[in-house]
Amino acid sequence: CDGIEKIDGVSNMKEKSDVEVIKNEGKKWVKKHILNSSMKTTEEGSLTFALWGSTPSKQSISIKFGKFGEYIFKRIIKISPGMKLLKCGVQVVNEKGKKKDIDLIWIDEEKKTLRYRELKGNIEMDSEKIPVTIDKIKDEIFPCLKNKYPEYKDFEVDIGILAWGIYNRDGLKKGLSQIKKCEEKNVKVEHVENFFKLVNFDWSKDDYNQYIRFLGSMIKDALL
Repeated sequence: CDGIEKIDGVSNMKEKSDVEVIKNEGKKWVKKHILNSSMKTTEEGSLTFALWGSTPSKQSISIKFGKFGEYIFKRIIKISPGMKLLKCGVQVVNEKGKKKDIDLIWIDEEKKTLRYRELKGNIEMDSEKIPVTIDKIKDEIFPCLKNKYPEYKDFEVDIGILAWGIYNRDGLKKGLSQIKKCEEKNVKVEHVENFFKLVNFDWSKDDYNQYIRFLGSMIKDALL
């Protein structure tokens, strides 16, 4: 997929754990795409400007960090044995030439499964966005996948949402109604723990959460 950087020193990759490789790549991505990139700032007329002057917009930071999820899960698939990352990004999905953004798609060769996940950093979507997301997954992307990849015509097609803002649903309160609406329409909603199990990637909850907080501190110290 576009936007995936090669790991420096591939021959040394196994000297580090896969988790450490991903952590290092993630830090590089944040430095390049958030800390060292142009950022929308608050403007006069807002309370945040009145309190702190011109500072990077937290909404702008969140939008940029949403791209981090796309990057990091592609990287994990790329280094996971038995997994094959397919082309992601904006693509034609029907014979009329309609285009949609295919977030994350890969092959599990052992289980003979083609998997697609719509990525959501925040599952607490606006109510009007939920049916749009469901329709995109079920009615636009799902029907096109086997036609797009005839070499995998015998594979099961597995679709859903990866709400990667949380490791798992334990203790979750916000977003439960949105999750329920998706699952009532037979669009499953998974989280980071589910994804790691699918690709056989061993990254504990505590360590993953601490890492995301570390990235948050990096951003806060540099920009806020």
